[in-house]
Amino acid sequence: MAPIIAIIAITKSFLGHYLGAREGFNGMVIKSLRGKGKSIEINKLNRITALFMLVTTWIVATLNPSILGMIETLGGPKSSR
Repeated sequence: MAPIIAIIAITKSFLGHYLGAREGFNGMVIKSLRGKGKSIEINKLNRITALFMLVTTWIVATLNPSILGMIETLGGPKSSR
């Protein structure tokens, strides 16, 4: 029973993160296009978003960057020299 619960939890977590990120990315693209007086079909935008997420995830998984190093670089204290 535990493996089934784990699979459901992982799936729900993925979908929550993916759908939230997709909505945010779509919103940024739509807002950017509106500023230029253009528009895009939602189905086309969803396909572009899915491709962007796939490629981005693939690159991050391949490069395997240090998350703690990125957090330290972006948000760590600046050294006073």
